[in-house]
Amino acid sequence: MLKWASSLVARVPSSWILHLGALLDEKGFPAAPIMRRCGIDPDLSPQDDGQVSQVQFASLVTEALRITDDSGLGLEYGLRGRISHFGILGYALLSARDLRQAIELVSRYYEIFDPVISFEFEITPPHVCARAVESAELGDFEIFAHEATLACTAAVAGVLLSEPIKPNRLTLCYPEPPHAQRYEAVFRCRPEFDAPYTSIQFESRHLNAPLRFSNMEMAQICRQQCERWLHAVKEEDGLIRKVKEELLKTPGRFPKMDGIGATLGMSVRSLRRHLNEQGVTYQELLDQVRRDLAADYLRNSRLTIEQIAQLVGYGEAASFRKAFRRWTGKAPGEVRSHEPG
Repeated sequence: MLKWASSLVARVPSSWILHLGALLDEKGFPAAPIMRRCGIDPDLSPQDDGQVSQVQFASLVTEALRITDDSGLGLEYGLRGRISHFGILGYALLSARDLRQAIELVSRYYEIFDPVISFEFEITPPHVCARAVESAELGDFEIFAHEATLACTAAVAGVLLSEPIKPNRLTLCYPEPPHAQRYEAVFRCRPEFDAPYTSIQFESRHLNAPLRFSNMEMAQICRQQCERWLHAVKEEDGLIRKVKEELLKTPGRFPKMDGIGATLGMSVRSLRRHLNEQGVTYQELLDQVRRDLAADYLRNSRLTIEQIAQLVGYGEAASFRKAFRRWTGKAPGEVRSHEPG
């Protein structure tokens, strides 16, 4: 039985579901009927964030473990993770300067993205220790969740870093599973089971390791969007905060009103009524988010108007220019040219 820590994170990203479904299909177990049994629409798309609850996802994992009879499915699931699964945080990590900056990003923003497990880092040279922290009582889901998180972290690190890092210690907060021999192949480190907590440790000299796709301008843009996401979570009150939080999760791909309603556990009609009671509409909130992001990009980057249009969800620059003038009374070029420097 799972007990989730917060009703604000009662849903999981659609990418989690699609990722597991693709893995089942590849293994010869058609995902569609399994998803139906768990109350999940098999026609789920990447744009359908908020359609699946964490409890449904846990049920899907339980079914997947049973049908495949593979107790180490979490390792394989995590190893196939992609940096794009992390939304705007993934873009920020991809463009970060070095491993130290990537860790700072994870420390500040990861918990908002992943409602199940987050990380705490302790840097005490000559070591860095990343400790996994559960945001819920995971029960039978625990081993899969920890394995998936750690293996995905290893996979993403392999993409970001020019040279792989060999951990010098891996501790796990659960008993040794039947597939324990697979850990060394994944992490290149002998694990310690039944530990007080799950953690992975490596030498602190790697903190200054440059990342392969570092782009400081894009890193700044992504950090600003992550900050907006964080502020939407922490500073605004009530329903407006929750809606803005959902709008800021992924760059250029804003969820529709029905998707946000599903995430918040209410119908479109109910969401519209509650927003109207607060004197705002969904479209007005979407326009606010787009306007603020666009202004940041114009003032703090050298991105073209066409690139900015894409980043705020417009397929054509002309449509973006028209919308921006409606929001601000100015053309995008006026905002950029009037900024100093």
